[in-house]
Amino acid sequence: MSAPKIEIRRDVPTWWAEAWLGVWAGRLGRAFGTGVAGLDGGRGGSFLSTSYERDFYTWSQEQAAFLRQGRLDLLDLENLAEEVESMGKSERREFVSRLSVIICHLLKLQVQVDRASANEKSWKVSVRTQRAAVAKLLNNNPGLKNPAILADALDSGWSEGLDLAIRETGLDADLFPTEIIFSLAQVLDDAFWP
Repeated sequence: MSAPKIEIRRDVPTWWAEAWLGVWAGRLGRAFGTGVAGLDGGRGGSFLSTSYERDFYTWSQEQAAFLRQGRLDLLDLENLAEEVESMGKSERREFVSRLSVIICHLLKLQVQVDRASANEKSWKVSVRTQRAAVAKLLNNNPGLKNPAILADALDSGWSEGLDLAIRETGLDADLFPTEIIFSLAQVLDDAFWP
């Protein structure tokens, strides 16, 4: 009697095979009270998360497909949670970055008295653009309006904006205020100019 012929299927995507192996390894590990290192569907090992580390784009598409299909058992929960958290942090970083640009230009308008009118016009255009972007960002992310987040963002934006203004003008740092002199309301108010 000859050995059975094993047919290798080339039409099955790699992610499907990884997910299938991960699910069964996880089930076996739970059934026998032991984990199969690296084969537990991303719940403690790193079989699926290897895809995360190796090819983020493919991993993200797989995770989205699993969510849409309701295949929660196949999700790489640890990395997925980190990515969702990172998305929120990205919105906060954008907020601080835009505040720092506004503050930089407001400080330049206040401190740099010997400036060309073209510079002043350019700085004001930049401030208006950033203010509009911040308004849109806050409208799309109301959680950023939390008073503690706003206060922290103003502190960070002030520090970064002050540093940027000093570097861009080349003026002595002693000419700039060290304490926050603009309120967040002023920074975001279209009618406010120093």
